Amino acid sequence: MKTMQALPASSERIPAKRTQYRSGFRGLVRRLYVRHIRPRVRERIHQQRLKLICWDGWGYWRLFAVRQLTVRQRLHLLRRFLVVDWNVLHAHKPHEISWLSQALAERRGRPGETVIEAGCWQGGSSTKLSVLCRMLGYRLEVYDSFQGVEPREPGDTSATYDFSGEYCMPESVLRGHLEQYGEPGVCSIHPGWFADTLAARPADKPVRLVYIDCDLAKGTREALLGTVPALAPDSWIFSQDFHIEPVRSYLCDMATWRELGVVRPNIRRVGPCLAAIRFSRPTGGAA
Repeated sequence: MKTMQALPASSERIPAKRTQYRSGFRGLVRRLYVRHIRPRVRERIHQQRLKLICWDGWGYWRLFAVRQLTVRQRLHLLRRFLVVDWNVLHAHKPHEISWLSQALAERRGRPGETVIEAGCWQGGSSTKLSVLCRMLGYRLEVYDSFQGVEPREPGDTSATYDFSGEYCMPESVLRGHLEQYGEPGVCSIHPGWFADTLAARPADKPVRLVYIDCDLAKGTREALLGTVPALAPDSWIFSQDFHIEPVRSYLCDMATWRELGVVRPNIRRVGPCLAAIRFSRPTGGAA
């Protein structure tokens, strides 16, 4: 099984979201965009489109390194993903979804295997994952409260920024985007707080990949409680929240994995916001 370099709990401070373009030509382009263009482009979807054209789109290069897919399949994914980027406002970057694509495409899905997404906002990543799952033979299970980020507990000052209530979007928006740009036939949607869904009713089918984007250590814990026991031996976990200090500390804490009954996995930062997590030996979950 492929392993990755572990990231110690005392690792360097992770930069804040979207700071990967600090130097070089892309850094210059970004500074020009922030100073001269963004103030004149008010709509966030138009900002997303501009960034896609100027620099973010290059993040899809990793799709062409996925040898398990034919050239035609890679081009199909690129086209479908770009359509989503152009039409659906989302919070991930092309290079991040490319990491997930490369991991999932290591092999085709086996009977009953699933991909679990914990936190979806408007469904940009859900729509892309649905296309990938259709191609590779997986089922996509999408979990979200559809009420925004869960409010922090009173007196909780662990994070410098309070995401409470952000990314609120009705379930109908997700369904509409899946219908228009994705593959709704491979998807199941589970509305509600993770404590009442994933943590209360853990996955009962083998889980090949988990993608967590909930902005909270509490939500991350609940997602792991509901998925780790069912992980396939060659599974992947991705956290989109590794730039958030409480989430990063939780994932790097040995006690986290002891509570889950597994050895501490290898954790590799693959972007300012994204961490790839994998166990160096089977977890004892689903085979």
